Amino acid sequence: MNILQLSPQCPYPKTDGGKIGIASILEHLSLYEDVKVTFAFFSEKTINEVQKSLLAQSSHRYIEIPHSTRNTFTRIVHSVITNKCLYLEKHQSDLAISILTDVMIEENIQIIHVDHSAMMPLALELQAKFPCKIGYRLHNIEWLLWHRYAESIPEREFKRRFLFNQAKLLKKAEKSFIEKADILFPISTVDLQHANELSHAKKAVVVSAGVMIDYWKTSKKIVKKPTIVLATTYDWIPNRDGLEWFLKEVFPLIVTKIPTIQFQLIGKNAEKHCTSTQNIEVIGYVDDVRSYIQSASVSICPLFVGSGIRIKILESLAAGTVVVSTSVGAEGIEATEQDGLFVTDEANQFARYCIELVSNTHKSQLLGQKAQNYTQEYWKWSTQIKKMYTEYTSLIHEE
Repeated sequence: MNILQLSPQCPYPKTDGGKIGIASILEHLSLYEDVKVTFAFFSEKTINEVQKSLLAQSSHRYIEIPHSTRNTFTRIVHSVITNKCLYLEKHQSDLAISILTDVMIEENIQIIHVDHSAMMPLALELQAKFPCKIGYRLHNIEWLLWHRYAESIPEREFKRRFLFNQAKLLKKAEKSFIEKADILFPISTVDLQHANELSHAKKAVVVSAGVMIDYWKTSKKIVKKPTIVLATTYDWIPNRDGLEWFLKEVFPLIVTKIPTIQFQLIGKNAEKHCTSTQNIEVIGYVDDVRSYIQSASVSICPLFVGSGIRIKILESLAAGTVVVSTSVGAEGIEATEQDGLFVTDEANQFARYCIELVSNTHKSQLLGQKAQNYTQEYWKWSTQIKKMYTEYTSLIHEE
């Protein structure tokens, strides 16, 4: 089975949930002996030797397409004047079509696997030239993400009107994509419902996110520290907004009750958006975050704009650390407090959860073990991607 996987970015290093999801699909599909995955992605700058090595290990062949997807001023103005969807337009590339046309012939591609809505126009253009099937992976519902972000902007700002209109344009496009894809892979039952509200796919199979269980689980007994950890990427505006809300509305309440509390920020560019203080430690990007998450009493996800599934929540649970999240952050994860996931959108309650879990070490340890058991049972990448492999196998044998 020859698969062309289209991605808007290189998934290495795995610095955020989006990259983890794309890389995990690539790595697990490539494990099947009868599968050859050619991985094609946009890259503004030439990737480094480490990235090249990882791609070579995980794919039959990788194709780096030089193309910037930045939201430049020119692109934004053009989208306003033409009333076109910025998110889709910035991913269009004649060079990509030219390169991928050759790849389709050279690799005898049977399946085009699409990661994110941005890559669907490319896939549809290629399908018009070659007899192949399209698998459309909904890592999230893009139009809903834009719509939710627009709702968070003050009413009189032009940006709010612009984002609402962009969400409307993207909603129309995603409706068409769902109808045209040969199979749809939403990441959760919630996203399947959102997709069905747009239009009905030819076929839809929920393939959830997953966790590398053995990677996150430790055989050592970890002593929980009076620490709250946030591991994310701070380049994405909703993540920064969530951090700002936590620091302003929640963290002062926690410090009042636990003066010795430590809040650790881990992830790319964290230092640009927060400064280390007596109670805050800005760590930034690290190659391996496991020890930080495993030793923390609580991992948080203060997110108010998003769609899909937060893989970082699943990783924290797999590491044996309880999570306090907003409802948007926890969307698509059907875990309870007994599984180690606490959910609230109210600042006082968010603080109370954190205070209780940091103060009661025995409770956080016990729930951490339950969280590991929960992820072990429901969230293995191998189990999820096997469903995708099975569906792709069926597709290429259809008349």
